[in-house]
Amino acid sequence: MAVTPRLGLKQEQRLALTPGLRQSIGLLALPALGLMEALAAEAAENPFLIFRARRQESGGALYDLALGTVAAVRPLTEELTAQISMKALPPPLSRAALTLATHVGPDGYLEGEATALLTAAGQSAELAEAAVTVLKTCEPTGVGSRSFAEYLAARLEEDGIDQTTAHRIAALIATPTGGLRQRRALPSLPDLPPPLLKRVRALLRGLPNAPVGEASPDPLGPRLPDLRIVRQNDGSLLVERARPFALSLDTRLVRALRGGESVEARLAQARALIAAVEWRHATLLRIGKAILARQADFFHSGPDGLQPLTRITLAEELGLHPSTLGRAITAKSLIFGGRLLPLSMFFSSALPVTGGAESTSVSSAAVRQHLLRLIAAEPPQNPLSDAMLCDLLRGRGVDISRRTVAKYREGMRIPSSAQRRRSVRLTRMEESDGDRGKDHGEMNRRGARGFPSGA
Repeated sequence: MAVTPRLGLKQEQRLALTPGLRQSIGLLALPALGLMEALAAEAAENPFLIFRARRQESGGALYDLALGTVAAVRPLTEELTAQISMKALPPPLSRAALTLATHVGPDGYLEGEATALLTAAGQSAELAEAAVTVLKTCEPTGVGSRSFAEYLAARLEEDGIDQTTAHRIAALIATPTGGLRQRRALPSLPDLPPPLLKRVRALLRGLPNAPVGEASPDPLGPRLPDLRIVRQNDGSLLVERARPFALSLDTRLVRALRGGESVEARLAQARALIAAVEWRHATLLRIGKAILARQADFFHSGPDGLQPLTRITLAEELGLHPSTLGRAITAKSLIFGGRLLPLSMFFSSALPVTGGAESTSVSSAAVRQHLLRLIAAEPPQNPLSDAMLCDLLRGRGVDISRRTVAKYREGMRIPSSAQRRRSVRLTRMEESDGDRGKDHGEMNRRGARGFPSGA
């Protein structure tokens, strides 16, 4: 069969990003401090732009203060310690997680085997795994991972992909050496919808090799809030822009300089940049208001009031593309009650709750925390099986199956009840062997001092 060239016309609709929209999306992805640095640089190049950092009552500029702390950024260990200390955890689990935080490398990966790190200090293997899970709930996404596959799965979940699919994709394309296999391996997942496949490919294109580093999407450097939530006199809460800076047009210079192609081009660039910054502000404010409306219980009663909320749900509610929402909340934070809270903490999936007059739901993050507490408090010699954990959660009104409990437990890298029981037995055997060794050494020392070594 001969192959001949052919010319033809095809009509199709495609989303074209204008230069202005590209600029707006690029600014949306920047954290507050990074945005201020970019705008200060633009203002230094464009005479029509006036950039001012907001000043505190003490007279110091927030921008100068933030830049002044760059060389004195808290080490990753201190940052993780601060985040773990803010979580409502049982004391043994909190201590174990704090111990693991000291074994996280500068790239964000957990060094060594988690079980060995804590069991050497007398902790159980199941508590060690639970502590790893706590560590993984810290910022940035993927910190505390023990392999590139775990880190990749965490990033996929953050992008709105369900846990099971995220781990399947990570296992398929992550290599043991910490890289990616050929991306064409992805189509071997026949149940992966084309839109989801497209999102995964987009994420992989800019994915760094470690949770923390120069290319990290959510650095732990100095941060400034984009939003703040203030309590009104009547007790109600209000979302406001944090306003760490102001960007405006130099109207006097505009009136003084008229005409000229280069002048008009600079003026157009200045106006486009101001419009892009205002769009960023408006988008983040809309997201902040939606978070406050959805998570009001959290701001009134604390972490136990956190409600289930997915990124896809909020994106649909606000009329945003999920990837746009993802850019908007990554490395962004709000300040409330003197605490800087990452926007990403307000998102988790839902499980139904039974027993009430109305159908309600609980966040999957809260259910995982329940599982952690139950396992941390279980008798070491008689660990709780998945069926028993399921019954306990159902007793609290959570409509969950044993299979889902097992999935959550495995996703948190917590061994099964049989493995936990076996680990306790092995630990006790090792302790018993150590005690016998001490007794034998003591007998030898007594024999050396003139006592009979045997009868």
